[in-house]
Amino acid sequence: MRKLRTVRLAGAAAALALLLASCAENAPQDSLRPAGPYQEEIHRLFVPVFWVAAAIFFLVQGALVYFLYRYRHRPGREGVPPQVHGNTRLEIAWTIAPALILAFVAVPTVTTIFDLARRPSGDVLHVQVVGHQWWWEFRYTDPAYDTGQGPLTTANQLHVPVGRTVELTLTADPQDVLGAGNAVIHSFWAGRLFGKQDVVPGLANRLLAPVARRVTVTFRESLPRFPADRTVVTGNPVRPEVLHGDPSRAFARFGFETDVPLVVVTGGGTGAAALNEVVALATPRLVRSCSVLHLTGRGKSVTAPSLDRYRQVEFLVEEMPDVLAAAEVVVSRAGLGTLTELAVLGKPMVLVPMPRSHQEANAAAFDRADAAVVLRQDQLTPDRLAETVERLLEDRDRRAALAANARRLMPDNAADLVADAVEEAAMAATFRPEEGRRRAGR
Repeated sequence: MRKLRTVRLAGAAAALALLLASCAENAPQDSLRPAGPYQEEIHRLFVPVFWVAAAIFFLVQGALVYFLYRYRHRPGREGVPPQVHGNTRLEIAWTIAPALILAFVAVPTVTTIFDLARRPSGDVLHVQVVGHQWWWEFRYTDPAYDTGQGPLTTANQLHVPVGRTVELTLTADPQDVLGAGNAVIHSFWAGRLFGKQDVVPGLANRLLAPVARRVTVTFRESLPRFPADRTVVTGNPVRPEVLHGDPSRAFARFGFETDVPLVVVTGGGTGAAALNEVVALATPRLVRSCSVLHLTGRGKSVTAPSLDRYRQVEFLVEEMPDVLAAAEVVVSRAGLGTLTELAVLGKPMVLVPMPRSHQEANAAAFDRADAAVVLRQDQLTPDRLAETVERLLEDRDRRAALAANARRLMPDNAADLVADAVEEAAMAATFRPEEGRRRAGR
């Protein structure tokens, strides 16, 4: 009993602390103190709706408490309390009252929605907001912010002038939408300026599928999720430059021996801290049989021994096609963009998918096709990683089989297949015989 009381007191204290935290002065996300016209409109709608909801809550809960107390079981009271079933006036009243309350709330809500959706006019700053897996990209698209190499772009920090209207266009990273490799819900919110907006690439796919004339999917196993008569397996397009890497440039750039196999380790664009630590510990054993180029990701360098056959780099862009062309084996996370490039190039892969993420499904698809060796992160050790890589380096036939299966899983003409699907959809939209017959019959 004492333990239960302690738990209740702790819960009440935590709730009180959370409530008090929301009352902090100068809270930057305090949506109850609007600092812009859009948030002011939301606030004007929020206040009456909140009090209506609060009144209904206390009315219903009060009635519930009253009736529980009024008709509680007491000694000497037997039978069922009086019933009101069949009271026509009461039933009409509790049917009409909610409808009136909903109408009272719906009218200003719909009006506010339309007001907020109206595009601004005048001196407007246009900013395109792109949601990536772990960060926000802000592109200032007005001609005044053209740098000569494209629009001025910032990461995770939105700079806006005081007293000027800013129009934000929210989108998701096209790679997230097309490949679904990094598809996540992006919630964009500045509490004192405007309400929260969610960018949901996965939801967009499901909403568009019923009306799309063509749907392209990367894996055959995705076919049952979309209309069978309009869905085609295309694979995932890759950047053309990836297909034209020069191994000699990579060996010269990093000073590796050309007669020693190169193993490339990459955690994707954002890196993978857990994988980096295991690789650093496995390096002394790995360099006995190969050179190791370790791409850690920006800001995720790790302490590793200084060895002639080991190089650690945070990030590569222009050199990446050359590096992939030179690689004998690639150790990687399982983002779909990376998997596509490695498969098209026919690179033997050791995949360590990010736990509890979409990458596990990607890796499973490659595992079922015998197109990669998959290691679970919770079972990964430096010795196991080194042993897996060593076995692949020693077995030419196994590497060739993995490469061939990966190429079959991801065709190198995916861009052409997607383009064909787009052209077919365009032609179907331009001329539809059934629509022509309907018009001719008028």
